[in-house]
Amino acid sequence: MSKQSFERSFQKPLLRKLDAEARKAVTRQRGQLLILADTKDLEAVILASTGTKPKASQLKKALEQAKKHARKLQSNFKTRNKRRYNAIVAKLPEIRLSHTLNEDMFIVSSFSRSITTIKNTMLKTLVAEGAITSEQSKDVSKNLHKGHGSSGNAVSQVQIASSVSALDTPTKKLLLYNLEGAFRSGDLDKISHREIKRLITDGEQIVTKKGKLTANYVSVIAFQSGAENIKDSAEEKAVKAVF
Repeated sequence: MSKQSFERSFQKPLLRKLDAEARKAVTRQRGQLLILADTKDLEAVILASTGTKPKASQLKKALEQAKKHARKLQSNFKTRNKRRYNAIVAKLPEIRLSHTLNEDMFIVSSFSRSITTIKNTMLKTLVAEGAITSEQSKDVSKNLHKGHGSSGNAVSQVQIASSVSALDTPTKKLLLYNLEGAFRSGDLDKISHREIKRLITDGEQIVTKKGKLTANYVSVIAFQSGAENIKDSAEEKAVKAVF
């Protein structure tokens, strides 16, 4: 069998399966941090989608309503999953986010459920405020994505951590040695070097030795413009490809 046939028949389907499994695990994990710090990305998406810029008061109202809804979701999650809620609160000092719980950061269920709900709340508020029309809100919604926060891990990064989780210490040291050699020789860019090294050395904080998400792993999610999310996605895929 040729290399091309092997990649087409086995390697690529396997990688797609692993990607789907990692994505499913991250998006469905109970208890995640939702960042609602500002409306910069929302404003940028509205301007790009409609050609008009909302008033600051309209954006402020949308953010206030989003936070109000997020507090309700957080309260519901705390009631139903108190142990997990307390575990996330205890982990916050370790994550070191520049946000405050219950002010611009909220513990919600999974972002496969909560994010769309919060986004709809913001858009409905903007429609009610006259900032956008119902029809325009559909375009805005399509271009306002969910992205991992600055301290979060993308699905591709979780995949890398999973792939090295079962390696023993000598093998990890050899991998790091080769990684440093590739970086010094110029065969590896700075971003890929930094991210892969971090995932090899700190991967146990993300996944278990069996490659499953750790019980105390917390996803950090924020809203992001489609253009920025695509840019981040390209960088993340590049790191995974290098690995």
